[in-house]
Amino acid sequence: SLRPYESQRKIYIIEDADTMTDRAQNRLLKTLEEPPQYALILLLSANVYRFLPTIRSRCQIIKLNRIPFAQIEDYLERVHQVSPGEARILAAFSDGFLGKAVRLKESQEFQAERENVIKLIEKLLRKEPLQSFSLVEFFKDHKKNIEEILDLMLIWFRDMLLLDETGSEKLLINLDQKNRLERHIESIRKERIPYMIEQIEEAKRNIKANVNFELAIEVMLLRIQEG
Repeated sequence: SLRPYESQRKIYIIEDADTMTDRAQNRLLKTLEEPPQYALILLLSANVYRFLPTIRSRCQIIKLNRIPFAQIEDYLERVHQVSPGEARILAAFSDGFLGKAVRLKESQEFQAERENVIKLIEKLLRKEPLQSFSLVEFFKDHKKNIEEILDLMLIWFRDMLLLDETGSEKLLINLDQKNRLERHIESIRKERIPYMIEQIEEAKRNIKANVNFELAIEVMLLRIQEG
């Protein structure tokens, strides 16, 4: 009922609109059918099919695509004065969302987590007996971030593979850690890197399939260490 004060339009944004109950959606229906001329109503949703058909039929559906990583890197470097190496890793974990990239930049937890994962990989590659069992505790303590941690591991081994195959740093995500990547490549049989990547991907699948968490991690770590 409040008319716009400074402009010709008033914009209403409803976040997570798809979480509304059927009753709430039905209450909104009349407003969508006969909105004020000055109103623009945005219903934000990750899944449009959670809306009632009556809601969908009265809305214009606009699909928002993820932003290319290169554009996110450029924005972080230009606007937030982030180094190229840091911009690349933040863009890789942004999942195409600029806001997430900025939040990660300001997150000390993410930076610490990344360093911890690199150190964990270093311990694995030393092939010390029973090392993999002691490392399980790290994953149990960070279970809520397990997907992010496994992605950090995947990207690290992927960079090792790229650097070994091409000798170029152009496509590296962990650009700021090139020296450590090179040391890790020298410490293992290079042809086993794809096998290690497969083990991490399998662990991700098993965890999503509700396989025993500790068992899935132990098997992954043992196989990586064997590799």
